Amino acid sequence: MSSSPQISVIIPVYNVKEFLSACLQSVAAQTFTNAQIIVVDDGSTDGSAEILAEFAQCNPSWQVLAQPNRGVAAARQAGLAQARAETVCFVDADDVLDPHYLEELWRIYVQTQAKVVVAPMVRFPQTESPQFAEFFRAGCLYGAQRIRIFDDFSAALALCGKLIHRNCLKEISFPNLRTGDDILPSVSLLAGADPIALAPQAIYFYRERAGSQSRAGNGRFEGLVTGFLQARRLLKEQGLYGDFAPGFEYVCRVCLISFMEKYGLTETEEKLLADSRGEWLVPVSLFKGKGWRFRLRQHLWNACLKHGFSYPKIWRVIRVFTAMGRTNA
Repeated sequence: MSSSPQISVIIPVYNVKEFLSACLQSVAAQTFTNAQIIVVDDGSTDGSAEILAEFAQCNPSWQVLAQPNRGVAAARQAGLAQARAETVCFVDADDVLDPHYLEELWRIYVQTQAKVVVAPMVRFPQTESPQFAEFFRAGCLYGAQRIRIFDDFSAALALCGKLIHRNCLKEISFPNLRTGDDILPSVSLLAGADPIALAPQAIYFYRERAGSQSRAGNGRFEGLVTGFLQARRLLKEQGLYGDFAPGFEYVCRVCLISFMEKYGLTETEEKLLADSRGEWLVPVSLFKGKGWRFRLRQHLWNACLKHGFSYPKIWRVIRVFTAMGRTNA
């Protein structure tokens, strides 16, 4: 590797012993070699540190940092403090990269000179040929076209799966949330990038697993609400909300309504939503072209917000009566 790396790869690690080796092996196997690899152990207690020590011996150019457990945001910032390349990409320690991932990101970056390059994120393990959102065929998204990025929730809301010019990260806030911590920085990056370059051949494989933050119920709703509120306020402050509103609000409401229907809400979560309900009341006309089931849910949630009803409780009642109707039919 030259003294001036072109990409700094930052990998926060916390208690992912079962999956860590696969992630690190995929990074070591990259065809792109001019990269600085920074791994931050965020106080792991499950043996992840021992795995990192073994990889550090085999890859002496890698930087392995250790810190007390402070969360993924702090781990990323610790990695950024050591980054020397002009671009940065984040990798979660339970995910896997295609061997050409970094090479393809860099190729598109050089070709387009875009400050942010977005790759498709595909569930791992993948048993069929990856299917991407249609916008990945566009090459770049310019101006108002950037709203299309919200057709792919991972592309819109995840910091992973992106190559980012380091200067773009100087003004980005990394909230320390249990979950939803990617929402504000990712939306901020996408709002400031014009064009957004797309790299359909740079495949990032993400892993869904039981117990991961993305699926855990406790604390998740607060993180989602906080993350979406912060991102909406940022878009309004920057005068970009008008262009981004249909896509942004669609993602917000799919995520929050899906959570409420699956998990319900605690009293604390109901109060959190009630305290900010004015910010969630958006006209259903914003979602013109979306399916009728989605729009019906928006009418129901708007009614609950206006009149102070609990959406999860109303939804459960509707489901019970619907089931009874089917049984009696």
